[in-house]
Order: sequence, then structure tokens, then C-alpha cells
Amino acid sequence: MFRGMTGRGPYLAGAACAGVAVAFLGYRVGWMPLTWHGPLARGFEIGSAALLATSWQLLRRSERSQAPVALALLAALVGLVVAGVAARWLAPPLPALPLRVYELPGFSISLPAAPVTTRDQDYSAGRVELDDIADLGAKITLRWEPGELLDDAALQLAASTVIDVSGGGSRTSVVERWQGPGGAEVATVIIDVPRGRLWGSLVMCGERQISLFSGDHRTMGELHRRILPTIVCRPDPALEAQAQQMPWTIALPKGWGSVEPKLKGQVELINGAQVLLLRRSARVIDRDSLRKTLQSTFTASGMQVTVGEGTGEFMPLLGSLEGESTVGWVWPIACELGSVVLIALTTEPASADELAALARTKGRCLARGETPPPWPTDGP
Repeated sequence: MFRGMTGRGPYLAGAACAGVAVAFLGYRVGWMPLTWHGPLARGFEIGSAALLATSWQLLRRSERSQAPVALALLAALVGLVVAGVAARWLAPPLPALPLRVYELPGFSISLPAAPVTTRDQDYSAGRVELDDIADLGAKITLRWEPGELLDDAALQLAASTVIDVSGGGSRTSVVERWQGPGGAEVATVIIDVPRGRLWGSLVMCGERQISLFSGDHRTMGELHRRILPTIVCRPDPALEAQAQQMPWTIALPKGWGSVEPKLKGQVELINGAQVLLLRRSARVIDRDSLRKTLQSTFTASGMQVTVGEGTGEFMPLLGSLEGESTVGWVWPIACELGSVVLIALTTEPASADELAALARTKGRCLARGETPPPWPTDGP
């Protein structure tokens, strides 16, 4: 294939091929992590090997005297620089990945192109998960739900819950202030875990909180810092009111009353020792993730409560709260207008069974356009 090349041609071409090969190999091994995989990673590996072989063939059949060494070095340098620029353009590192705008209910955000493993489009609550970003195993989890701005301790607790759900293990954390939408400071928690580091930020958008978590790669923090200011909030006034409404209701007997919830997007109902907690959730509820999230929340809050897997609709709860024996269950409920997590707490197994029967027979999903009935006002 090189017969037509004469004079200095093979010598300079071989030097240039060597420069390109060194650039590709250096970018693959020295710049990108060894965990990088996928077609581009294999292309760099195969391409650098093929170019080295080609360079050897060209240099072997040429005469060194046909071109000055300085000219050959210049050819190799040009190949190195051009190939290095091309490599970074073809496979940019995580911090330099191009972003594209994702239009989501009531807000937008710029994220890298990556496989979307979960995507919900409900205005009130939902999530988007990007997996294996740039073939590096990095992940981004974006969630939104009714809520309020958390203080630093609560933000660390929320991030710890995310880690526990994904099997992160022990960790240490610190909260910093990063630039967010409109130049405002946003509390960002940075958590070190055995397998790497996680970054988490919380931004308010109307009555909803938007949480952004990035992790599973050491340079994701720089990408997280670029993404955070791109959030553009466009709340819909009509949907904002709807976001606070539960898509599920229950007709309770006399004696039940509602109390002021500790968190937005939550309803607390009490009848003596019986308690029902309702909270809106993403439209798609994964039972295993929900169980791990609740277990982590109880543990981090100092509550000695165990969440079981369960075999039917309900996941059992067992333990103690403030020194008193506690039993109950968790029931994830999917409705047309959204999803609800219903938690029952009481002191006796028979009472927990009574609450389960009450929820099954008196609870229902709201129809589209239906005005939610008021919660009971009788005092507990």
C-alpha cells in the first residue's frame, strides 16, 4: 500500500503516524480513566495499535537520510497535536462534556447526553436518571417534589439516603455554597464514600424542591458545578396548587383529625395512637428503593424502626419510637394523577390490621378534575 510513496514521503508519514499513535494512546491511558469503555475507547486502543504498526512499516522501508531528523520530529509533533485535539473533541472528559437542554414539567436543565434509565413527567413529583455518562459509569439523578428548602443538616441526611439506597456504605460529608440559578448561592453537599464521591444540591422552584445528585466518578463535581446554574424555573400557577394536593383520599370515621405537617407535600392524620402519613412521590415507585430509602431515613433520624420487604401490597414496619413499641406498614399507591406513599404507625398488630382494612375499603384515587375533599378536622 506504500509503493507509491517515494523520497521523504514514507519517512515523514511514518513519523506523523507515530505522533498520532502516541496521542491516541496517551489520551486513552493517561488522560481518560482505565474504567472508560465503549466503542470510542476500543477505537482509540485499536487505532493507536494500527498506527504504530503503520509507522513501523513506513519508517522501516525509508532511508533516514531522505529527510532531516528535525523535519521528522516536526511531522511527529504535528501529528501529536492534531490527534490530541481530535481526541478531546471526539471524547471530551466529563467536565467538558457538551450539555443539552432537557425540558421538564415547570423547569428546564442542561444535562449531558446519556442513557435515560428513569423518566417521569408528572408536574408534582418525578425524576430523571442518567446512567453510564460518557461510558465512564458516572450517574446523575434529578428529582422534584413538593417541599421546602432544607438546612445543611437535612440536606446531608437527604444525600445520605441516596447513598444508602445505592449501597454506598460509610461516608463523610461537608456542605459548600456553589453558584446556582441566577447567580444565587446553593447549598451543595459533598460526600466521600468508599467507592468515590457524591455531590448533591437542592434548588427551590415554586412549591417544589429540585434535587440534583451526581456521582460515581472523581471529576463529576466539575460537571455538577456547570449543570447547577442551568436550572431555569418556570412554575405554572394552576399546577402549583395541584402539586400540593394528594391524588388519593380516604374517608375516615369520627375521631380522626389532621395536624400541621412537618414537611410540605405531606399529610398527617391522627386518631389516638393511630397515625397515617401520606406523601406524594414520583409516579413510578420502585418498592425496593422505597424500602431502602425509608429504612435509611429512620436510621439517620435515630428511629429504631425496621422496614420489611413484605409479600403483598404492604411492607411491614416494626420497632420503637420515643421508647414506645411501634408496628405498622408502608403502602405505595399509584394513581392516575400521581403516586402516594401511605405509612401507618400504631402500637398493636391488631390496630395495624385495622388501619390496613380501613385504607383498603375507604381509600381511593381522585378522578381527574375532582376537587379533593377536606381532611378531617376533629381533634385526635
